[in-house]
Amino acid sequence: MIRTMLVAAALACSVGMNAKALAGEGALFDSHDPLALVLEAPWRRIMRKRKDDPAHEGELRYEGPDASHALSVDVGLRGHSRLEFCRFPPISLNFKRKQATGTVFDGQNKLKLVTQCASGSRYRDHLRLEYIVYRTLNLLTPQSFRVRWVEIRYVDSEGKRRDKAEPGFFIEDEARMAKRLGLERISAKRLDPRHVDEHYLGVITLFQFMIGNTDWSIVTGLRGEDCCHNGKLLGSSGVESDLIVVPYDFDQAGLIDVDYAIPYEKLGITDVKQRLYRGFCRTSARLDEIIDQFATERSAILGLLDAVELSASSKRKAVRYLEGFFDIIGEPEDVERRIERKCRGT
Repeated sequence: MIRTMLVAAALACSVGMNAKALAGEGALFDSHDPLALVLEAPWRRIMRKRKDDPAHEGELRYEGPDASHALSVDVGLRGHSRLEFCRFPPISLNFKRKQATGTVFDGQNKLKLVTQCASGSRYRDHLRLEYIVYRTLNLLTPQSFRVRWVEIRYVDSEGKRRDKAEPGFFIEDEARMAKRLGLERISAKRLDPRHVDEHYLGVITLFQFMIGNTDWSIVTGLRGEDCCHNGKLLGSSGVESDLIVVPYDFDQAGLIDVDYAIPYEKLGITDVKQRLYRGFCRTSARLDEIIDQFATERSAILGLLDAVELSASSKRKAVRYLEGFFDIIGEPEDVERRIERKCRGT
């Protein structure tokens, strides 16, 4: 069903990164070099059955330094708001582990692929900014999801859609992240913030304030789902304290400012670009050291905007938005008014 084609064709697409060579072998998330891929699947059928969310057989191909690789994968769609609004929603890929042995996907089982929501430079900038958001959190704490930029040529295995070349990025699998951190996944309907590691809680809540994201919760899940909304709950075996909630899914952040982003009406803000601190008062004693940590990483955080080729206007807006955050944390009066007075109990 799947046609054979030279993976080298994928190299013809522009990588959209700053003069970096396309990567070969090595652990998937140990490099930030772009990875060129061909993903072949029955895309027309996949897109027609979006609401049914079926998995379809596909093939993922790439050119390693010594050999070409072709891996069988099950391809499915995922997401909530993006599944509804995006012309090309995010994808999940299920690998056959034996096939992946010895490749850049060695040990991978299921991966999330964040795609470009729709065609055009604006949507490409949205994708690049979300990638940078993940990289920013990596700078602040290793207890975060790692990501890998990819340039993909999408090929329809039934020949009913034209080939499409667009970027995307993989997100580290939750189970593999937990293993990397020496932690375990925890299931809970509701979480008491007092059980979360205090310093980590302060870092991730200030981080969410920095990027202007309010689409998260470390207390409950969404519509009856397990905790936590847009966060993965991890901890040590048999220990109920010092838990962490690793955030993900930042498309609603004001820094990115996608068309479909709408703040929750009960928060009292009308635009996602409006920053609202949703941290907890229990971290106030550590606020100065956490602010110092962010200030120390200021140059590195802003420097990440040079890691991708944003349009001039998007880059100006992103720099201005992040500089606005650093202006706030640099003024004690603003810290008190915008952060300390807005903290939540427990």
